[in-house]
Amino acid sequence: VDGGVYDNCPVNMLLERGCDRVIAVRTNAVGITRYDEKDARVTTITPSEDLGALMKFSPETARHNIELGYYDGLRALMHLGGRRYYLTDTGHGLSARLYGLPDGLILSCARSLRISSRIHPRRLLFERLLPVLFDELDLTRSDSYDELVLAMIENRAERCGIPRLSLYTARELFALGLAAHPPARQKALPRVIDAILGGAILGAPTKTIPYFNFEVPTVLEGVDTGILDPRDTYADPTEWETKAKDLAGRFIKNFAKYEGNEAGKALVAAGPQL
Repeated sequence: VDGGVYDNCPVNMLLERGCDRVIAVRTNAVGITRYDEKDARVTTITPSEDLGALMKFSPETARHNIELGYYDGLRALMHLGGRRYYLTDTGHGLSARLYGLPDGLILSCARSLRISSRIHPRRLLFERLLPVLFDELDLTRSDSYDELVLAMIENRAERCGIPRLSLYTARELFALGLAAHPPARQKALPRVIDAILGGAILGAPTKTIPYFNFEVPTVLEGVDTGILDPRDTYADPTEWETKAKDLAGRFIKNFAKYEGNEAGKALVAAGPQL
């Protein structure tokens, strides 16, 4: 019986003959496959993209498929990270940038994806916005926030035309993606990904918010300028002024207890000022 019909990757025959480690190289050809890919004795190398038509004989296609096979082999044998790219690390800690996103940016991203924003921005981010990104990027709820940010980095890198067949660290790919320029016209999801990753913020003009001495962008592509400065979200700017002074005063009073040493003085100096 033809192997393609009965068993086009006869791994079981090797296991039955006593092999304790089998490396199976797949081409996703038509046929029946009977072995268990979850078997600990078997390492399966599968092409990460279509290899082309069976009867297409092209030097360019052959060269590309050879290189593709090399990197897909490295992924399987070296347990590389990434789904589309080949990453030598898992990007541990990349999700830290999610915790520092400005409230205005979170609200703008939610509006772009037509997500109701009637709850606190922090809850909005983790309960509604990020779950949508998990779904849109084909992740599962068991994946971590680091894996989500990594998928966002790969998404931007691919849109920017960063070569896929190469080895990168997660942060190298992140830097390359931020330095490159994606297509000018993009749908809502890519714009949200770029804003969260910080690509839209880098190089944007800023102004300093008084009392707290932190900078906010004055213009971000695709983001309502009316929500970038917290003062603009108040119908009466004097109301923000009153609340800001009260909050700054509370910080200053609370931090006065730490002025007994140089480190404490530096901490107070970096805090709010009236």
